[in-house]
Amino acid sequence: MRVGGRLQLFFRPARYEGRLRNAEPHKCGELRWWPLDGLPDDIVPYTAHALAGITRGSTLSTVGWPG
Repeated sequence: MRVGGRLQLFFRPARYEGRLRNAEPHKCGELRWWPLDGLPDDIVPYTAHALAGITRGSTLSTVGWPG
């Protein structure tokens, strides 16, 4: 039995107003907006996988889950 899995949800906002705020500076050095065709090289692999699926029009992707 696998314990400690991760569920990551992605949302596409229709619009955004305001400034990004890093509410966990002890965990994350900075927050930035990135174009999907210009993501940084050190992106988390499961996030890269999900964003690639979104770019292809997929609404669901799974990494590391059986089935």
